[in-house]
Amino acid sequence: MNRGGRWRRPLVLAALLEGLGVALGTGVPWLGLALLPLSALWARSLAVFFGLGLLLAVVRAPPSGDDQAWVRGAESPVVLEGVVLEAPELRPTSEVLTLELLGMIPEPPGPMRAARGRVRVVLPRAEEPTRGAPRSTCAWAGDQVRVLVRAHSSGPPLHEGEQRVQRVQARRGIVGFARAQAHEHCRRVGRAVMPGFAVGMERTRSALHSAIESRLPGSAGAVVRAFATGDRSGIPPALETAFAESGLSHLLAVSGLNLAIVAGLFVVGLAALLRRSTWVSLGPGAARAAALGALPLVVVYTFLVGLSASAVRAAFMMGALLVVTLLRRRPDPLSILALAVVLMLSIDPLSLYDVSFQLSFAAVVALFLLFTPLRDRLAPELHRRPWWWRHPIEISLASFAATLGTAPLVAFYFQRISLVGLLVNVPAAPLGSFVLVPLSLLGGAVAPWFEAAAAPLLTLAHGSAEVLIALAEGAQALPWASIRLSTPSIVEVGLAYLGIYAIALPAPWRRRAFFSAIMALFIIGAEQRLERVWRAEVEFTFLPVGQGDATVVELPGGVVWLIDVGPPGRDGPGAAERVIAPHLRRLGIRAIDKVVLTHPHADHIGGLSALAREFPIREVLWNGDTREASAALIDAIRVLPNQVVDADAPPWRFGAAEVRLLGPAPNEAVAPIVNDGSLVLSIAIGRRRILITGDAEVAAEAALVERQGAWLASDVLKAGHHGSRTSSSDRFLDAVKPSHVVLSLGRGNGFGFPHKEVMERLRARDIECLRTDVHGLIRLVTDGERLEWSSFSSSRVPSLESVSSGGRGLRQSRDEPHRPDEIEQHVAPEHEEEGAVVEAATAQVRSDHQLEHPKRKEDGDQRVAVKRAADPVDSGVARRAGGALR
Repeated sequence: MNRGGRWRRPLVLAALLEGLGVALGTGVPWLGLALLPLSALWARSLAVFFGLGLLLAVVRAPPSGDDQAWVRGAESPVVLEGVVLEAPELRPTSEVLTLELLGMIPEPPGPMRAARGRVRVVLPRAEEPTRGAPRSTCAWAGDQVRVLVRAHSSGPPLHEGEQRVQRVQARRGIVGFARAQAHEHCRRVGRAVMPGFAVGMERTRSALHSAIESRLPGSAGAVVRAFATGDRSGIPPALETAFAESGLSHLLAVSGLNLAIVAGLFVVGLAALLRRSTWVSLGPGAARAAALGALPLVVVYTFLVGLSASAVRAAFMMGALLVVTLLRRRPDPLSILALAVVLMLSIDPLSLYDVSFQLSFAAVVALFLLFTPLRDRLAPELHRRPWWWRHPIEISLASFAATLGTAPLVAFYFQRISLVGLLVNVPAAPLGSFVLVPLSLLGGAVAPWFEAAAAPLLTLAHGSAEVLIALAEGAQALPWASIRLSTPSIVEVGLAYLGIYAIALPAPWRRRAFFSAIMALFIIGAEQRLERVWRAEVEFTFLPVGQGDATVVELPGGVVWLIDVGPPGRDGPGAAERVIAPHLRRLGIRAIDKVVLTHPHADHIGGLSALAREFPIREVLWNGDTREASAALIDAIRVLPNQVVDADAPPWRFGAAEVRLLGPAPNEAVAPIVNDGSLVLSIAIGRRRILITGDAEVAAEAALVERQGAWLASDVLKAGHHGSRTSSSDRFLDAVKPSHVVLSLGRGNGFGFPHKEVMERLRARDIECLRTDVHGLIRLVTDGERLEWSSFSSSRVPSLESVSSGGRGLRQSRDEPHRPDEIEQHVAPEHEEEGAVVEAATAQVRSDHQLEHPKRKEDGDQRVAVKRAADPVDSGVARRAGGALR
């Protein structure tokens, strides 16, 4: 790249240096400072970009922890006052506002106090209007509102996926979430002083949303809305999955191609008009004048689609291309792309870690560097073919290049690769980009003023969207439409890119680089596989799945058992998709040997169907009890290879490890209380033993003590029934004599788990306590002698005193509200890449799914607590807050 000692593309080097500065500044700033003089010697004047990235990363900090103080202790309804920052997200049953807080009333109708930070507020939608009439919304961008809500902060992350989501929230300045129980609990109180242009564009965006939604309801209308403004909030999760598995997710995002079509049509049309002017033709020229006129359009369109990462990148590139046209210079695509990187990182350095940012630039780089080599090698005579033959092949090659360029990152973040994307993109990409984009924009823009003119445009857009949906769902149904992968390491991602970009290298290096990358990947994969097979230890992972249970047990010989599968999702992904499957892929696990379902309650077996779609399950073990479980959950068990077992089942042996069922006895499998029929497992290796009891209560514990005796003695107890007072009895704890107890809990659960009595029993026996709602993911490794503990929130296990003194659960009110289940439909990284195969991120900030089980009479107060937690805001509170809302 050097010519005469000078770098041919200085902007590319500048972008690389600024990105490196940001990475070091956010990770190891001392190393960045040490490398600053070296970069000055190497890149000379361009070293200023390295220093700029380093400086911006150091000074750019996420919101202070003090910003979340307004929600601490806010179990009661509060009134929030703030300014709506952007167009509301219109979902089928709710709308979501992003508020910049101005103040709050903690005890309505008391005095207001100052509050700051951004909050996501979920409101139930207003009543369904007649067709063609816009449904009323609480507020538009720029409006100042008051809303009566129950609020919560996200809390410390409990696992890696939640940590990633919270980092995205921190970059957006989100400090909390809230939910109103009725649309009427939101009141517009005025207009705030905000930048006029930004507010105007967001209000225009809202008008487009409302116009399209009122005339085109349903999934097809939501797709039209996504093509018009990039808002995918109305698309059902199942349809998002269909687009992801068929390789069409990139079409739902506003990409460079969308902007190129909009700007291109404008430039072509304006140039045709300007050529009629002799003054323009003899002066600047029609093409240059049209390019100048397109610059404001690029800015307007970028704001209209919500300033997503791919839209901003495309806007910078399109703006640079138009400027180059004005200057009559020959454009260099890589330099223009590098300029976009420099500008975006200068505005927001932490966007470097945004998944959509990474995928968007990876796709464009691949188009620039891989398209020509692929065309020359796969279709060398293509330029001689007629256009109707050449264009479909070029579209396929472009999609193939972008898919290759993003595949390692897609595998890293989403563990999925589409195999049918190349085929289905041939008809789908032109349909989406050249038909749906202009029809959706024009129809939505015209609808509020000229209904008659908008009707045919929106009808055509609706029909095109239905065809696109049919393509996505049809491709998804094909065998091997997509494959799931284990999460690769950073080294494996780098080696994959070396192999992919070998095609763009000169001939002497091409084959060497490709085969070197393949061999290195093979060696790493073989080493990982052999390490699992040769494993002699037993590793337990207690997963934070909310108010439910899921425990991964890795046994010698690479055998994997999963004990319970967590709760289902209500309006979106459940524990299996959000927590269990991503964790198994990070471990490199490709199949589950046995799934043990302790008993048929939804918080223990609700994720089975979703998990079976993600992983092969070789066998399900359960107790055969079908009471208190839906027909769908029982069907999910019976469609898989399954076996009904009890304490008479012979033990399973794996090397030095043994898995033994201690309960229930054959005559106790169908106990009067479903919880008492829970399968109880003892897993032993050497002199160490771990006991897992499901939701077994006092009666089952007493039977175990009478029948099993010495087999109960264990080092670790997975406490029954989430720390309920009806479990972990004194007699049982004395028989087990554990040194550690693990509690699986939902953060802020409405049951009051763990109960004070249970914690006092543990403290009296000096038993160390670990909780998934405090420590997050908990890992235990034992070789039969040592016990090695670690947790996601801390590398060491805190003592019982340090856990209980935090006040989580021990002094928790039973009236604490449920965390809203749909507050942050966090669309993970948006699918904003040309030709990329991207899955909707499953990492969402959701509530822990509260599920009430039938209890004994003594637990009737818990059912009342759950009901109170789930009920709408008390009418008396709302009445008292009425004055504050006005």
